[in-house]
Amino acid sequence: MDNNFKIKRRILTQFQKNKKELDDKYELLKNNYNNLNNEFISYKNIQNETKKKYDEILIQYYENKKEKIIINDKYIKLQSEFSELMKNKRCYESKINELSLIIKKLTNEINELKVNKEILEKKIKCLKENNQINQEKINDLVIKAQFLKEMNEKLKGEKEELNININTLQNDYQKVIKYKNNNINNNYIIASYEISADEINKEIQILNCCELNKKEIEESCELFLYNHKIKFNFKYKFEKKGKYTFKFIFNKLLTNTSFMFSSCKNLIFLDLCNFNTNEVIDMSKMFSNCSSLSLLNLSTLITKNVTNMFGMFLKCSSLSFLDLSNFNTINVTNMEDMFSHCSSLNFIDLTNFNTINVTNMEDMFSYCSSLLKLNLSNFNTSNVINMKGMFANCYSLEKLNLSNFITNNVNNMSAMFFNCTSLQFLDLTNFIVKNNTNINFIFGGINLSFDIITHDRNLLNLIKG
Repeated sequence: MDNNFKIKRRILTQFQKNKKELDDKYELLKNNYNNLNNEFISYKNIQNETKKKYDEILIQYYENKKEKIIINDKYIKLQSEFSELMKNKRCYESKINELSLIIKKLTNEINELKVNKEILEKKIKCLKENNQINQEKINDLVIKAQFLKEMNEKLKGEKEELNININTLQNDYQKVIKYKNNNINNNYIIASYEISADEINKEIQILNCCELNKKEIEESCELFLYNHKIKFNFKYKFEKKGKYTFKFIFNKLLTNTSFMFSSCKNLIFLDLCNFNTNEVIDMSKMFSNCSSLSLLNLSTLITKNVTNMFGMFLKCSSLSFLDLSNFNTINVTNMEDMFSHCSSLNFIDLTNFNTINVTNMEDMFSYCSSLLKLNLSNFNTSNVINMKGMFANCYSLEKLNLSNFITNNVNNMSAMFFNCTSLQFLDLTNFIVKNNTNINFIFGGINLSFDIITHDRNLLNLIKG
């Protein structure tokens, strides 16, 4: 019995132990169940929320799909409109290009009109000035006409007596001309020289020559000092300071007078009114470097056969006036350096110059720094090739009218107006500058803000810079 009890007790103890373990497991399972149930509920809530969001997204999707369809329709419409706009754009671009060409053409025409306007304004200004000058001349002519009318009335009574004497005078004149041509003493030059104390007993150049005419001058010239004949020489020694007058008498006509008084630096006066140059061909550098020469009488000098006047008055720096109105230059071809460095010259009468055959005018008036005016209205430059430095360094020249200049054959105009710093008016109306013409420094050293009249594009481009 005790064994059964022990067994039962052991079984009960085991049973209680197992029950406790089962209870613990049950509690554990229960707790796990509750946890799972809570998780399930949480999951269910999340699922509901997800479904709700899904439904919202689905609704949004369908709405977006509708909007997409609308947008696609709009895109197709816009694409069609864009294609139409592109067509219109190409059409407008074509029209714009056409309008641009028209505008460009109109702009060029406007610029040409502006240039023509400026030229016309300058011409009008020039015409007004010329009109004023002409009016002054007319007033002078009216005064002269009145004077001549009065003189005419006074001379009427003397007319018959003068007519009687005309024939006698003409006969006498023919006799004088015949005597002048035949009498060797009538072909002479008067020259005065001034000698300083430092030059006493030194050889002074009184006459000069070149290799081409030395023999001709030596054989034909007789030398007189104060009407006393002395031995001919190109140089002379003076015993006292002062002024000396020589007479050069020629027993035959010369053909070449080039360098005749060149570098006669003591020469102050020269009278050639009785010097017969009827056969002279070359007068190049005839008076060059006569730096003291202040009086020069050329009123009857014959130049009809002369072809070369190169440097004729070059560096005659004391000459202030030159009357060359009697010069016949029909055959002259070279006038290079003709008046160059005549720095005191303020007037030159060139009204009768015929330059039809001249080809070279290089430096013709260069360094005529005292010249205020220059009348070249009679110049014919149709055959001139070289005008390089023609008016260079004419610092005082204010106006220059070259509207008559023809420059079709000129190939060199470089430095033509270089350093003409006082210029206020320049008329180049008929200037034509070829593309191969040298115009380097043509306006060098001067301000181009004054009136310049020209139609030549090369010159216009140069003026505009």
